[in-house]
Amino acid sequence: MPASRSFLEHNIAEIRGLNQRGGRMLSIVDLIARGTVNIELAAHLLVEIRCGASFLCCALQGGVGKTALMGALLGLLPASEEIVTVASRVDVGTLRSRARDGDRRCLVVHEIGSGPWYGYLWGAPVLDYMGMKNATTRIVSNMHADTLEQVEAQLVSFGGTAADARVFDLILFIALGEGRAGGERKRVVTEVVEARGNPGSRTAHELQLGTKQDVAHATRGNGRRQHEIRAAVDLLQGLIDEGTMQLENVAARVAAFHDELDLENAPCAGHE
Repeated sequence: MPASRSFLEHNIAEIRGLNQRGGRMLSIVDLIARGTVNIELAAHLLVEIRCGASFLCCALQGGVGKTALMGALLGLLPASEEIVTVASRVDVGTLRSRARDGDRRCLVVHEIGSGPWYGYLWGAPVLDYMGMKNATTRIVSNMHADTLEQVEAQLVSFGGTAADARVFDLILFIALGEGRAGGERKRVVTEVVEARGNPGSRTAHELQLGTKQDVAHATRGNGRRQHEIRAAVDLLQGLIDEGTMQLENVAARVAAFHDELDLENAPCAGHE
């Protein structure tokens, strides 16, 4: 492993701290097995996260699985990137003073919500938090919303603009599906909205279908990205075949995957 510091154990503890409903936090392999995402979409998301994507997980209804989705995706971070929970407006101010020291961080707000619970943030401080995203700092959260328009309206109510939603490179929408999986009602990622092209532009790709054609379209003209997605599919299929599903085990294997690609290529250019 490269000499950079590993935050793997710390990050797993932070992800587990998201849990409000008991049981274990799910991994991306769990979500594939339950039909929430399929392997092609999971691989695409892994590579986007590898390249620094900030993301927001959304569902208007409570208990649909947005926090489980967020936790599984946080398990795809490189081990050299520290998860820092933003729990209050005071944290936002403190972290801003550290945001330009060059260290890689993932600033997590458990929910953009008005409740009094740990890790919840609401109102104008949310915009301050979002403003800390830069080349070495990503932001990750979830929100009660079923559409991009609802996300934008929430940010406008805080004093921002609809365009502020573009700070999140990926906005994922999850909903209840047909049938059951893992002893519960099935959850399905129904849409992934990605920042594409000029600043402020967004394209809703049918990535939830996760076909090879969708992945090829999303990475068209980028041979390296296609190579990394194929490698990510192989990694995830290997974990499925082995029955490796526990969050900490999946995160460790994904961390090794990032290290291998870093040795093979120059590190991926980040989202800014």
